[in-house]
Amino acid sequence: MVWNYIKDELQPKGIVAISAHFTSTDESKILVDISEKPILIHDFPDHPLYDNFEYTWDLQGSPELGERVITTLKDFGIDAMGVHRGCDHGVWVPFRRGMKSSADIPIVSVSMFSYHCMPSYVKLGEALSSLRDDGIVIVASGKLVHNLAMRRYFKNKASPTFVKEFDDEAERIVSVGAAGDDEGTKIFDMYATSMSWGSFAFGLPNHTRLAQYDNDMTS
Repeated sequence: MVWNYIKDELQPKGIVAISAHFTSTDESKILVDISEKPILIHDFPDHPLYDNFEYTWDLQGSPELGERVITTLKDFGIDAMGVHRGCDHGVWVPFRRGMKSSADIPIVSVSMFSYHCMPSYVKLGEALSSLRDDGIVIVASGKLVHNLAMRRYFKNKASPTFVKEFDDEAERIVSVGAAGDDEGTKIFDMYATSMSWGSFAFGLPNHTRLAQYDNDMTS
């Protein structure tokens, strides 16, 4: 299990988690939670099972690690600032499933950009990667696909062909990325490929989407 591997094999000094549910409110900055004890954000729209606050978790933050993340990003040319936001379900739900507590492994949440630009995310990953040399694990929380509108639309229909293409390409890109190859970056930069932001933008603003893969499809 991945959690056992993180805890027992890697034994990290801390975890930096980039949540798909944490988007910066500042167009020019990445936000980093610097809370000592981040609150749990129960951000589950229309989901009474979780919104009733019965689910709790012992979460430990780290102002020191948070400030280090900010410094690391700034040194890499990415503006960042500390906030006291709390931890959304994109982080605490998956970690809670595998860790009874994070008391011994502090977790710092890092936001996504307020805009969607693949080169910016590649740069963000490159900047954070240096933290691994000092025993910090970096986790990106969120599925490759989280388009609930399309999921509902195709509920009783055959999956479109681009779904299989996407799954196959995703596996290859993750593999080359793990191997330190930059082929993934080149593929993402090709606007017309099935893996680019433009080909199928999952829940992104209208101006970033192509009509043939519009995620507001209703017919």
